[in-house]
Amino acid sequence: MKRPVLLLALMWLATLNSWYWLWGIIILILTVTDLQRGYTELIDKISRQNNTFLYWLTCSSWLLIAAILISHTG
Repeated sequence: MKRPVLLLALMWLATLNSWYWLWGIIILILTVTDLQRGYTELIDKISRQNNTFLYWLTCSSWLLIAAILISHTG
């Protein structure tokens, strides 16, 4: 229960302060978790086992978006 509360607090902090870099870190953390679990969610659950191409396309997109947000200087 602590992790979801911490993540929500970080999301509010990032939003209220317009910290794009923190949003990038949040997306990075969520993507690493998806890679460990073997599935991601983008409206629907996308499994690495059942839909390999879409899974890797989605995870790669999340990683690219995270990198852009982390490097964003405002």
